[in-house]
Amino acid sequence: MGRYHAILFDMDGTLLDTLTDMQDAVNHVLAAYGLPLRTLEEVRRFVGNGAGPLIHRALPEGYPQEQEVLAEYRAYYQAHNCIRTCPYPGIPELLERLQGAGVQLAVCSNKADDFTCRLMDRFFPGRFALVEGKREGVPVKPDPAIVHTMLETLRADPARTLFVGDSSVDIQTGHNAGLAACGVTWGFRGRQELEAAGAVHKVNTEDGALYQYCGHQSQGHRDCFLLKCERCGRIRHVDCTQLQSLYDHLEKEHHFRINPRGTLFSGVCDVCAGEEADHGAQ
Repeated sequence: MGRYHAILFDMDGTLLDTLTDMQDAVNHVLAAYGLPLRTLEEVRRFVGNGAGPLIHRALPEGYPQEQEVLAEYRAYYQAHNCIRTCPYPGIPELLERLQGAGVQLAVCSNKADDFTCRLMDRFFPGRFALVEGKREGVPVKPDPAIVHTMLETLRADPARTLFVGDSSVDIQTGHNAGLAACGVTWGFRGRQELEAAGAVHKVNTEDGALYQYCGHQSQGHRDCFLLKCERCGRIRHVDCTQLQSLYDHLEKEHHFRINPRGTLFSGVCDVCAGEEADHGAQ
């Protein structure tokens, strides 16, 4: 087994391309109320936080019958959520390989729990040890509460768990829960959108371009940098002001202003250091 013993996946835009079915359901209810229809790109921007925010964004501002529209959307989508929905290319094979390698697989989605479970049972039967969608009274992503509960249920070590999704919400969820996070660009959100939103920044290294999540916006962006493990290759984003005195010294005495977002420190992470210590003790 590799570095990660468990992987938590987002669903919409990560495992399944559900966008067209959601657009069809949105436009079905909008047409029923005589409202303007929404394009695929508009719906792409609206999704990611659950059905309620999706319908709120699709409706004209202040529309008085929002709850009725939402209820009709849910009813229609429940009956028509597998018309054009399908896995992204390579996903079934990826899940098969991961499961075969002994990795625990789980799904954490902001879509309603019944829809999420139904879609997973249809497209990936038997692949996931745990599937969790939006439930009443449970905060949605990026709140980490559901992830913490899932980790306890799976008995998964956060240091050995990866969160995978297609949006800044997913990346933030992983970081809020103390997990490594991986963003995919084939889904509803692309790299350019994440960059434009300030959710990631680009670092050029000898290995190529790296895109790293940065959830903290500060004046001058002078309080974050990257740590790269020379053993496993993991890169961590760190919000820290302890190097500020060094940055100030270099700027004042050497007339060189550091870009912390482009600063990459190499070393050995705690997990790899622990493995080395265990190996040496044997």
